[in-house]
Amino acid sequence: MRTLNFLFMSLLIVSVLQISGCTLSSLSKDTQATTEQVIANENAYQQLVTEVKTTNWSKAEPKNWENVQNLINELKSYRDTPVIARYISYLRYLKENKIDKAIGVANNIPADYFGDLQDEIKKLKSEAKSLAKAQDLQYYQELIQKGDYSTLRRETVEKVSLDEEYNAIYNFLSALEFQKKGIRTAMIVSLSHISMPYKGLLSEEITLLVHQNADEIKHMQDLLSGKTSVGKPKPYIGMTTAEILASSWGSPNEVISTMTADGKEEQWEYAPNKVIFIENGFVTAIQY
Repeated sequence: MRTLNFLFMSLLIVSVLQISGCTLSSLSKDTQATTEQVIANENAYQQLVTEVKTTNWSKAEPKNWENVQNLINELKSYRDTPVIARYISYLRYLKENKIDKAIGVANNIPADYFGDLQDEIKKLKSEAKSLAKAQDLQYYQELIQKGDYSTLRRETVEKVSLDEEYNAIYNFLSALEFQKKGIRTAMIVSLSHISMPYKGLLSEEITLLVHQNADEIKHMQDLLSGKTSVGKPKPYIGMTTAEILASSWGSPNEVISTMTADGKEEQWEYAPNKVIFIENGFVTAIQY
């Protein structure tokens, strides 16, 4: 009986060791396969980065585009591959003169990207911004030739903070609108937001109007910046939100925001009958 028990235990131990051996062997093979795949991916990725950086894409042959695209398809989401894919798409669209698509791709690359193509992406972003502005100005020139200033003002309002030229065009058109309505204070406020000297679109018209009202503009700029001794100014039509906060009214008790087809509308409420109405960051009406 004791002999049978010994034989049984021996067989059990041998079986366990065999199973353990198989498991360890299997794990070892899986680990080896995973390691080899990681090495292969990294080698392919480094090859991709090198080809992207060293190829003159303005003179690239079809095989260059094909090689890079095959590597992108192989790596998919490995490391910076998605951003590299967008970079290559941008270059391809430029080559095909599909400017709108190129700009769209550039806008989809994160502004805070700091990967292996950091310098290339920075250059791409700057180039795409210039392309977008060139398209805008061409469109604006067409609107000016048609005399469609209302559309031009609407098109530039959301871009005021992006560029001095957008800012100057919008505030000049706002000044003309307030001048037409006989709201001189608002006209001067709008003109005071234009940085001079100005050399962009409508430069002759803008420079002339600013010079004609130079003294009032200087006084308004001093008021808005707090440089005069008269204290904080009251809110004016044409002020920015930052200037309202620096005005004698200060911060509102409540802000009601609404998104419309023309942009963002806000009501800054100070009291039941004391309200400032704002469209896209600029005061359009004041109730008190």
